[in-house]
Amino acid sequence: MVRAGTVTILCLLLNLWTGVSASPQGKSDKEFESLPKAVQSRLFERLNIYIEYRSKHQWSDLYDLHWRPLLSATKEKYVASNLEQDRAGRPDHLTKFTPLFTRVVSFEKERWTVVIIDGCGEYGAFSMKKGLGKLENLKSTVIATYQDGEWFFDDINPGPNCFDCPREKCKGA
Repeated sequence: MVRAGTVTILCLLLNLWTGVSASPQGKSDKEFESLPKAVQSRLFERLNIYIEYRSKHQWSDLYDLHWRPLLSATKEKYVASNLEQDRAGRPDHLTKFTPLFTRVVSFEKERWTVVIIDGCGEYGAFSMKKGLGKLENLKSTVIATYQDGEWFFDDINPGPNCFDCPREKCKGA
């Protein structure tokens, strides 16, 4: 039998070892707090997996975590496109993401829920030739959709979601 404290310590060690972590440490709105705890926990479990796959360039696995209506490419094209970006150089390679505020923007009981997670992401320029460049922490947002009993995501992106808006720095991802 494993005690709850042992499981918590093992999870913390795993997060430190992988360097990837997202947890509900920030604030949230009342609607998010009203979701079942298991649904809330699953969101952050899946978000951690998403961050790990993205930071380790596991494009095939990452594809499966994307919300399908947002994808315009087949899995093969998505993987090929991301591998090409890795070869050419990627200016915003995500290495970490820390959620700071979670809010529900749309809710239809038993069908789907849309959640926006604002946070701080750690990014660096990346290319296969040069590796990872200087890191910077930028305010970031990800949209998560709960549908058919599971969470799916769009891309985590730095900065405000507007054209030509300056990116904002944040403290520690």
